[in-house]
Amino acid sequence: MSNLSRQQIGEQASGRQSAAADPRKSVWVGASAGTGKTKVLIDRVLRLMLPRSGEDAASATRPDKILCLTFTKTAAAEMSNRIYKKLGDWAVMAEEKLKLELTALNGVKPSEDTIHAARRLFARVLDTPGGLKIMTIHSFCQSVLKRFPIEAGLPPHFELMDEQSAIEYLERCLHEIIGMAKRDPESMLAQAFSQLVLHLDPDSMKD
Repeated sequence: MSNLSRQQIGEQASGRQSAAADPRKSVWVGASAGTGKTKVLIDRVLRLMLPRSGEDAASATRPDKILCLTFTKTAAAEMSNRIYKKLGDWAVMAEEKLKLELTALNGVKPSEDTIHAARRLFARVLDTPGGLKIMTIHSFCQSVLKRFPIEAGLPPHFELMDEQSAIEYLERCLHEIIGMAKRDPESMLAQAFSQLVLHLDPDSMKD
Protein backbone atom coordinates (compact mmCIF):
# COMPACT_ATOMS: atom_id res chain seq x y z
CA MET A 1 0.00 0.00 0.00
CA SER A 2 1.44 3.36 -0.99
CA ASN A 3 2.16 5.94 1.68
CA LEU A 4 -0.27 8.85 1.91
CA SER A 5 1.15 12.30 1.29
CA ARG A 6 0.90 15.02 3.92
CA GLN A 7 -1.66 16.79 1.75
CA GLN A 8 -3.83 13.66 1.54
CA ILE A 9 -3.61 13.15 5.32
CA GLY A 10 -4.52 16.80 5.86
CA GLU A 11 -7.51 16.49 3.53
CA GLN A 12 -8.70 13.37 5.35
CA ALA A 13 -8.38 15.10 8.71
CA SER A 14 -10.25 18.18 7.45
CA GLY A 15 -13.02 15.97 6.09
CA ARG A 16 -13.42 14.19 9.41
CA GLN A 17 -13.38 17.49 11.31
CA SER A 18 -16.08 18.88 9.02
CA ALA A 19 -18.24 15.79 9.55
CA ALA A 20 -17.77 16.00 13.33
CA ALA A 21 -18.73 19.70 13.31
CA ASP A 22 -22.17 18.93 11.85
CA PRO A 23 -24.57 19.84 14.69
CA ARG A 24 -27.19 17.41 13.36
CA LYS A 25 -24.95 14.51 14.40
CA SER A 26 -24.08 13.25 17.86
CA VAL A 27 -20.34 12.60 17.79
CA TRP A 28 -17.44 11.59 20.02
CA VAL A 29 -14.10 13.10 19.04
CA GLY A 30 -10.88 11.50 20.29
CA ALA A 31 -7.55 12.99 19.22
CA SER A 32 -4.15 14.04 20.51
CA ALA A 33 -3.37 17.52 21.80
CA GLY A 34 -3.09 20.18 19.10
CA THR A 35 -4.92 18.21 16.41
CA GLY A 36 -8.01 20.41 16.16
CA LYS A 37 -10.54 19.24 18.77
CA THR A 38 -11.25 22.82 19.87
CA LYS A 39 -11.68 23.87 16.22
CA VAL A 40 -14.32 21.18 15.78
CA LEU A 41 -16.21 22.46 18.82
CA ILE A 42 -16.00 26.06 17.62
CA ASP A 43 -17.16 25.13 14.11
CA ARG A 44 -20.03 23.19 15.65
CA VAL A 45 -21.15 26.22 17.68
CA LEU A 46 -20.86 28.52 14.65
CA ARG A 47 -22.92 26.16 12.50
CA LEU A 48 -25.58 25.94 15.21
CA MET A 49 -25.99 29.73 15.20
CA LEU A 50 -26.26 29.95 11.39
CA PRO A 51 -29.38 29.04 9.36
CA ARG A 52 -29.26 25.46 8.10
CA SER A 53 -28.70 24.92 4.40
CA GLY A 54 -31.89 25.42 2.41
CA GLU A 55 -33.83 26.74 5.42
CA ASP A 56 -34.75 30.23 6.59
CA ALA A 57 -33.20 32.27 9.39
CA ALA A 58 -35.57 30.73 11.96
CA SER A 59 -33.65 27.44 11.70
CA ALA A 60 -30.64 29.01 13.43
CA THR A 61 -30.19 28.28 17.14
CA ARG A 62 -30.36 31.31 19.41
CA PRO A 63 -27.04 31.99 21.21
CA ASP A 64 -28.71 31.87 24.64
CA LYS A 65 -29.85 28.28 23.91
CA ILE A 66 -26.29 26.96 23.46
CA LEU A 67 -24.24 25.52 26.34
CA CYS A 68 -20.61 24.42 26.00
CA LEU A 69 -18.86 22.58 28.85
CA THR A 70 -15.08 22.18 29.18
CA PHE A 71 -12.79 20.68 31.82
CA THR A 72 -10.67 23.76 32.48
CA LYS A 73 -11.12 27.53 32.71
CA THR A 74 -8.27 27.93 30.22
CA ALA A 75 -10.09 25.85 27.60
CA ALA A 76 -13.35 27.75 28.20
CA ALA A 77 -11.58 31.12 27.81
CA GLU A 78 -9.75 30.03 24.65
CA MET A 79 -12.93 28.73 23.05
CA SER A 80 -14.85 31.91 23.93
CA ASN A 81 -12.09 34.19 22.62
CA ARG A 82 -11.80 32.31 19.34
CA ILE A 83 -15.55 32.35 18.72
CA TYR A 84 -15.84 36.08 19.45
CA LYS A 85 -12.84 36.79 17.19
CA LYS A 86 -14.35 34.78 14.34
CA LEU A 87 -17.72 36.51 14.67
CA GLY A 88 -16.00 39.91 14.79
CA ASP A 89 -14.08 39.07 11.62
CA TRP A 90 -17.27 37.98 9.84
CA ALA A 91 -18.97 41.28 10.66
CA VAL A 92 -16.45 43.29 8.62
CA MET A 93 -15.05 40.70 6.20
CA ALA A 94 -15.09 41.27 2.43
CA GLU A 95 -18.05 39.58 0.72
CA GLU A 96 -16.08 37.05 -1.35
CA LYS A 97 -13.84 36.02 1.53
CA LEU A 98 -16.87 35.56 3.81
CA LYS A 99 -18.53 33.37 1.18
CA LEU A 100 -15.41 31.19 1.01
CA GLU A 101 -15.25 30.84 4.82
CA LEU A 102 -18.92 29.94 5.10
CA THR A 103 -18.60 27.45 2.25
CA ALA A 104 -15.65 25.79 4.00
CA LEU A 105 -17.57 25.76 7.29
CA ASN A 106 -20.88 24.33 6.03
CA GLY A 107 -19.70 22.44 2.97
CA VAL A 108 -22.22 24.29 0.74
CA LYS A 109 -22.34 27.70 -0.90
CA PRO A 110 -24.03 30.14 1.51
CA SER A 111 -27.33 31.80 0.68
CA GLU A 112 -27.86 35.53 1.09
CA ASP A 113 -29.77 34.81 4.33
CA THR A 114 -26.78 32.88 5.70
CA ILE A 115 -24.34 35.68 4.77
CA HIS A 116 -26.60 38.28 6.37
CA ALA A 117 -26.99 36.12 9.50
CA ALA A 118 -23.21 35.62 9.75
CA ARG A 119 -22.60 39.38 9.66
CA ARG A 120 -25.18 39.97 12.42
CA LEU A 121 -24.06 37.13 14.70
CA PHE A 122 -21.45 39.21 16.53
CA ALA A 123 -24.07 41.79 17.55
CA ARG A 124 -26.58 39.05 18.45
CA VAL A 125 -24.10 37.32 20.76
CA LEU A 126 -23.10 40.62 22.38
CA ASP A 127 -26.80 41.37 23.00
CA THR A 128 -27.35 37.96 24.61
CA PRO A 129 -27.63 38.33 28.42
CA GLY A 130 -24.48 36.79 29.89
CA GLY A 131 -23.06 36.14 26.41
CA LEU A 132 -22.37 32.63 25.16
CA LYS A 133 -22.54 30.00 27.90
CA ILE A 134 -19.06 28.46 27.75
CA MET A 135 -18.11 27.20 31.19
CA THR A 136 -16.36 24.42 33.05
CA ILE A 137 -18.25 21.39 34.32
CA HIS A 138 -17.63 22.63 37.88
CA SER A 139 -19.04 26.10 37.24
CA PHE A 140 -22.07 24.58 35.48
CA CYS A 141 -22.78 22.34 38.48
CA GLN A 142 -22.41 25.34 40.80
CA SER A 143 -24.91 27.34 38.72
CA VAL A 144 -27.42 24.47 38.92
CA LEU A 145 -26.98 24.24 42.71
CA LYS A 146 -27.56 27.99 43.03
CA ARG A 147 -30.81 27.70 41.08
CA PHE A 148 -32.08 24.68 43.02
CA PRO A 149 -30.47 24.79 46.51
CA ILE A 150 -33.42 23.32 48.42
CA GLU A 151 -33.71 20.35 46.04
CA ALA A 152 -29.98 19.74 46.58
CA GLY A 153 -30.35 19.92 50.36
CA LEU A 154 -28.52 23.25 50.67
CA PRO A 155 -29.60 26.46 52.42
CA PRO A 156 -30.89 29.18 50.06
CA HIS A 157 -28.44 32.01 49.30
CA PHE A 158 -25.45 29.81 50.16
CA GLU A 159 -22.03 31.13 49.19
CA LEU A 160 -19.35 29.13 47.38
CA MET A 161 -16.08 28.86 49.26
CA ASP A 162 -13.08 30.32 47.46
CA GLU A 163 -9.85 28.34 47.13
CA GLN A 164 -7.97 30.22 49.88
CA SER A 165 -10.82 29.78 52.36
CA ALA A 166 -10.95 26.06 51.56
CA ILE A 167 -7.21 25.72 52.31
CA GLU A 168 -7.65 27.56 55.63
CA TYR A 169 -10.56 25.32 56.66
CA LEU A 170 -8.59 22.17 55.82
CA GLU A 171 -5.67 23.43 57.93
CA ARG A 172 -8.04 24.10 60.80
CA CYS A 173 -9.53 20.60 60.51
CA LEU A 174 -6.07 19.05 60.55
CA HIS A 175 -5.11 20.95 63.71
CA GLU A 176 -8.37 19.92 65.40
CA ILE A 177 -7.74 16.25 64.53
CA ILE A 178 -4.24 16.47 66.07
CA GLY A 179 -5.72 18.16 69.16
CA MET A 180 -8.37 15.44 69.58
CA ALA A 181 -5.71 12.72 69.30
CA LYS A 182 -3.57 14.42 71.96
CA ARG A 183 -6.50 14.85 74.37
CA ASP A 184 -7.48 11.18 74.20
CA PRO A 185 -4.40 9.08 73.33
CA GLU A 186 -6.31 5.80 73.86
CA SER A 187 -9.00 6.60 71.28
CA MET A 188 -9.21 4.85 67.91
CA LEU A 189 -8.47 8.19 66.24
CA ALA A 190 -5.27 8.66 68.24
CA GLN A 191 -4.11 5.09 67.56
CA ALA A 192 -4.80 5.41 63.83
CA PHE A 193 -3.03 8.77 63.76
CA SER A 194 0.01 7.27 65.54
CA GLN A 195 0.23 4.51 62.93
CA LEU A 196 0.06 6.98 60.05
CA VAL A 197 2.81 9.13 61.57
CA LEU A 198 5.14 6.14 61.46
CA HIS A 199 4.75 5.73 57.71
CA LEU A 200 4.05 9.20 56.29
CA ASP A 201 5.95 12.48 56.14
CA PRO A 202 4.11 15.74 57.09
CA ASP A 203 3.16 16.60 53.49
CA SER A 204 1.74 13.15 52.87
CA MET A 205 -0.18 13.37 56.15
CA LYS A 206 -1.80 16.63 55.02
CA ASP A 207 -2.79 15.06 51.72
